[in-house]
Amino acid sequence: NAYGLLLMRRGRFADAEGYFRAAIRKLTRSNPNPYDGEPYYNLGVCLRYMGKYQEAYDSLYKATWNAAQQENAFYAMACIRAQSGRYQTALEHSESGLVRNAHNMRARTLKCVLLRKLGNGDKAAAYALESLAINPSNLAAQYELSLLTTDTQWSQALKQRVSSNPDWAIELALEYGDAGLT
Repeated sequence: NAYGLLLMRRGRFADAEGYFRAAIRKLTRSNPNPYDGEPYYNLGVCLRYMGKYQEAYDSLYKATWNAAQQENAFYAMACIRAQSGRYQTALEHSESGLVRNAHNMRARTLKCVLLRKLGNGDKAAAYALESLAINPSNLAAQYELSLLTTDTQWSQALKQRVSSNPDWAIELALEYGDAGLT
């Protein structure tokens, strides 16, 4: 698993996949539901990078068996479903991850976006405000609120803040891009 992580971080996804699968074989030799779900999660991330979304989804789903991997695995599964336009399923996965950590700002943003895309603007705005109460500097929640509000002055102020700090714009683009919401 550790060597697979090293290879994955170096962008050698096909090589990393083999090491993750070997780690899973070793872990499941005596128990089909092993104590550690990290190799399943890492394999899912690796497969996602390689564009093998259904295999990635299956591996990530198996990783949710392990409490330590639930939050991140459900978020990654939600991103995969959002990429394919299955917003309702993505919303359900996002909510499942939030049960584990209600302050996961990436998952909160994704939930807000999904609510907006599903036509629940009022719920999305309320959820964005709730996220801002937890973390007032959450740029993605501010951006979502700017899309849902008619207050143009507030929206212009946000656009000014983002344009004055390109790092924020990049961070926002990466967060949305992770779920295929470009």
